[in-house]
Amino acid sequence: MVTFDFFNPFAIYITFNLLTIVSVGLVLAKKDFIERHRKAILKAAAVLLAYTQSQRYILPLWTGTFSFEESLPFFTCRITTPILLYYTLTEERRCEPLLFYLGGTGIMGVFIPAGPIDNIPELTEYYFIDHYLLGLTPFYLVAVKGFSPSYRQAVVVTLVFALAMLAFLPLNRVFDTDYFHWRDMQLARKIIPGITPLWFTFLLTLALFSFFNLYYLMAKKYHASFAEEPAPSQNDSF
Repeated sequence: MVTFDFFNPFAIYITFNLLTIVSVGLVLAKKDFIERHRKAILKAAAVLLAYTQSQRYILPLWTGTFSFEESLPFFTCRITTPILLYYTLTEERRCEPLLFYLGGTGIMGVFIPAGPIDNIPELTEYYFIDHYLLGLTPFYLVAVKGFSPSYRQAVVVTLVFALAMLAFLPLNRVFDTDYFHWRDMQLARKIIPGITPLWFTFLLTLALFSFFNLYYLMAKKYHASFAEEPAPSQNDSF
């Protein structure tokens, strides 16, 4: 495990953001090159994701540092990263809607790295790898794989997210945990003092749905601009 306390956190933040933005641009501009080398690129991504999952789960279990309060995979990016690993190995098209919408929120971990920039020294290499790859995934799906999202998928994923947050409200209280983004309520209270859990759920769900709408419109605009045919069959898989 590598922590990022060896350099100025603002410099790391800017570097990580620039790397992600440039990579997104390359995915969109060099899609033919990526398609020609798709198998090799997916294998490299699979190796990186297998490493991050082993560091996040297997190593703590091996060393006895696994924590019930912190180590379970009940966060959006922790849920979607194993799905992305599976996708890099199989290219299962039924995974694409979930990776496009829910996995695509990983880019927020680039722009808001687990809270304020001052938190960066506490982050690890597997945090950066996971969020970098998740952040690129929607652009890869649209530009390289020809994926065209449906609006119904955005609505379904939003509703499932809201239900999960509500389900974890009593669970977090009982087990004294902060799963499914409840730790972020402390950040929200700096902007809206006294915000209640239900209002936090509503506002975060609304923000997520707005994000999904943005990605949906960008994908449709991309396909319209390049007059491309969307990927067939699996786009309405749920």
